[in-house]
Amino acid sequence: MKKLFYLAMGYLAWNAVSSLYWTKKWKELKKDMKKASDTKHDPKMVLFENFIETHKNFFSELKDIIESEESKQFLEDKKDDILGLIERYREDSEWMINELKWKWKKYIGEISLKLEEFYKEKKKEGEEYLSSTWAKEELVYFKEKLGQVYEELKAKIKK
Repeated sequence: MKKLFYLAMGYLAWNAVSSLYWTKKWKELKKDMKKASDTKHDPKMVLFENFIETHKNFFSELKDIIESEESKQFLEDKKDDILGLIERYREDSEWMINELKWKWKKYIGEISLKLEEFYKEKKKEGEEYLSSTWAKEELVYFKEKLGQVYEELKAKIKK
């Protein structure tokens, strides 16, 4: 029911707008349709021709509106507004990036210290575990691998 209501409202709105662009009034159309049926022509063609003429008038007026100096100026003004919006976006984004870089630099030292503390803690745990097993070769291997991972992580932080 709701869809039918919207369809009817759309139909009425379209008729109201299209009536502004009709070349013939309804009484004239009725006369032309009667003439067409009297001469054995299809009365629907009269409606179709009026439909086509109505649309031609509508699009002609629309073209005139779009090509008017006022419309061109309006579009030019909007273009300037959009370009200004883009410029503000660029400036705000650059400020935000610089702010984040500053914060990153502030925290990078902290992160590096925590990473080093964590490295030393894990190194100590590994040494304690492996020294109790009398595995000297494994201890050397462990230290080398842990050191490699530590260096990789430091390199990632610096990027």
